[in-house]
Amino acid sequence: MLLAGRSRYGARLAPALGALIALAVSGEAQEASSALTVRQLFSNPSVTSPALSDDGQTVAVIVSKGDLQFIFTRPLAGGAMKAVAKLDDPDIRLNWLEWANSKRLLMSVHARNPNGVGMRSRVTRLYGVDADGKNFGWLGKRWPYLGQMKLQPFYQDQIVHWTPDDPDYLLIQFDSPYRDEWPRVQKMNVQTGALRPHQGAKSMVREWLADKAGDIRAGIAYREDKYYELWTRVDPEADFELTIRKEAFSHEEEFLGFSAEDPGKIYVNRDLDGRTAIYEYDLRAKKLGELVYAHPEVDVDGLFRSPAGDWRVLGIRYTTDSPQIHFLDEAAERERAALHRAFEQEFGQAVQIYPRSYSKDGNRQILHVSADTQPPTYFAYDRKLKQLFPLIDERPDIRREQLSETKRVTYQARDGLAIPAYLTLPRGHEAKDCRSSC
Repeated sequence: MLLAGRSRYGARLAPALGALIALAVSGEAQEASSALTVRQLFSNPSVTSPALSDDGQTVAVIVSKGDLQFIFTRPLAGGAMKAVAKLDDPDIRLNWLEWANSKRLLMSVHARNPNGVGMRSRVTRLYGVDADGKNFGWLGKRWPYLGQMKLQPFYQDQIVHWTPDDPDYLLIQFDSPYRDEWPRVQKMNVQTGALRPHQGAKSMVREWLADKAGDIRAGIAYREDKYYELWTRVDPEADFELTIRKEAFSHEEEFLGFSAEDPGKIYVNRDLDGRTAIYEYDLRAKKLGELVYAHPEVDVDGLFRSPAGDWRVLGIRYTTDSPQIHFLDEAAERERAALHRAFEQEFGQAVQIYPRSYSKDGNRQILHVSADTQPPTYFAYDRKLKQLFPLIDERPDIRREQLSETKRVTYQARDGLAIPAYLTLPRGHEAKDCRSSC
């Protein structure tokens, strides 16, 4: 496992990308002050949402400076950096950035509701831009609207499936502007925003869900705002059937995801000994199946899937002192262990690794890496070559030497229960009046 400086094309990329982003954020090269300020610690990151194109050749990133937000693209292996979009309205902020294919970027923004009367409300809108900066615009501008005020649905960024085998289109949930209609799924052209019908509405279903192939095979309803209902079908051409009905806030079965191997199986969470666990669920028999994983101390967080197109569940995510994965796949566990060893050797401490973006085949990835005294940094990772190199810092104005290690401490509640907590002291300071195990 190779890190930057030992990676041939990594050494080319990191300096150019880092220097350009620093220039966009600060306007000039500046060193961080010796002492961290509250603004530095709690302000929004300067750099967010790095995303890889489907072919793994191009990276895009959001850069923020005050009320300005930019989107840059550049070849992953080196080359010219290009600003492809700029948002300068403080009422319009970017939510996320993703590639629809290898040439087209989509971005979600949240904005002030132009039709809000007597209340402050926000709406989401979906924009698109080509990797070279052409064809930038609001994709939902001509979507159906209601009345002279042109009222549109509040939410226009609910992607149901990215349809990688049909890269010019995606499936999007369309919430009708008419209040007596329920959401339906439309197939959207990623260049023009044009819609065509894909899945009709069903009474009370508020969220549609697609499997690995993009088939709509589940819908979630909330009836009378009291009951949770899951409607499913094994055959994508069959009618939907009521599979699970429960009180909305109970800890019984709730949908987590489809199986990649068996269309008749899904994953659900359910209470076990006071903590949330993950089970299989048989759609054909409408019956709870085997326990997949339960942690003895904490709730599980969800599924960890393969970065490749096979969509397999490789493990179960949970959080103790830091995010963890219980692996169900030995090869995936060995790969993650190798990544941890490489980063821990580089930084001299335990790290947290979060996959941020993948190429379509899962080979090239962008990893978010951080530690107690390592500010969040994005790394590019080539799985076949087993190479890592730094891509960009999320907070370029914070240096490692300004940060301190975090220690786990415990304190007792009035009833004697030991409660875990986390203590971070400024460098050069010791704990005082510590009445617990710190």
